[in-house]
Amino acid sequence: MTTTAEWVTNGTVECLSVVTSGTNVGNVLLGTLGATVTSSTNPFYPADSYATLQLIDDRGNGFGDSFGAKPLTAAHDCKSYPTGSQGLTSGYVVLGFPDPDNDYIPSGRDNCPGVANGAQADADGDGVGDACDSTPNGDSDGDGYSPPADCDDSAANVNPGATEAYNQIDDDCDGSTDEGFSAYYADGDEDTYGAGPARYATSEPNGYVANDNDCDDTRSSVNPGATEIYNQIDDDCDGSTDEGLTTTGAPAIGNATGGAKGKPIDATARWGAPTNDGGSPVTGYVVQAQKLNSSGAVVARINTAVGPSARSLVVQLAAGRYKFRVSAVNAVGQSAWSGNSNIVRAR
Repeated sequence: MTTTAEWVTNGTVECLSVVTSGTNVGNVLLGTLGATVTSSTNPFYPADSYATLQLIDDRGNGFGDSFGAKPLTAAHDCKSYPTGSQGLTSGYVVLGFPDPDNDYIPSGRDNCPGVANGAQADADGDGVGDACDSTPNGDSDGDGYSPPADCDDSAANVNPGATEAYNQIDDDCDGSTDEGFSAYYADGDEDTYGAGPARYATSEPNGYVANDNDCDDTRSSVNPGATEIYNQIDDDCDGSTDEGLTTTGAPAIGNATGGAKGKPIDATARWGAPTNDGGSPVTGYVVQAQKLNSSGAVVARINTAVGPSARSLVVQLAAGRYKFRVSAVNAVGQSAWSGNSNIVRAR
């Protein structure tokens, strides 16, 4: 009876093609060292012709060298052995594998397939054995730094001597990414509040600030620090327009006086500013002269507008009795009327 063994690579799976008496009876899958292959694990294995096969590491290099007790005698020991020769007994199969550099490491697992290096030394841990690594101590990118200090030995601009840039890369290999950078925003209206896309830098660039809270970067009067005024604009950038603004309180009416006898017919109204401007400055006043009949009923009203600094008004009137009241005006509108003044006679 003749038995041969051939190493076959099938993707990442390695197996033996076992041929007995010229008939291929199947592939014996290689498992961990010490694993056994029987008819239960390999249905192609003829249990009636072979004993159980065991993968053995004869050389102590971490790879199986033989089934049973027969080690390899050469790198390509895939000879046909008749049972009883070479110390083989029925059921033992010699393992063969591709190994062009004759270091007894299968090419599929050899970190230098073309150079003998049975120890598989790999000082820089890059997966290429020292025997065929042009940079066995690292610095593949030629930047003067080797792993592990060089955290990316494929990029010459990444090493412990590099300057960190804002690029989502650990340029200086200190374990942090983009450290020292902060976001800054353009301050187009120079009101100390920024807006728009962020610019990352290690210090504040000219024309930029460290916040993006400005809701209108074209108006310096509009920003979170501004005071809201009545103008249909969100002056303070709080998301609301003209909030909290009202008309003013009513002015305080003062003592009215009638005109002097023999002079032009007139009377004088007096008032004080309101105590509350409603959040918007007073822009003027409306003074109303009310003409009364003999029973005291109002029969005519005469309105006169004056500026915000006025506190009295001489009104030219037809002869008769009058009383006055005043309202204040701001951006929101006209306030309620003040109380009525004393009754005076225009004469």
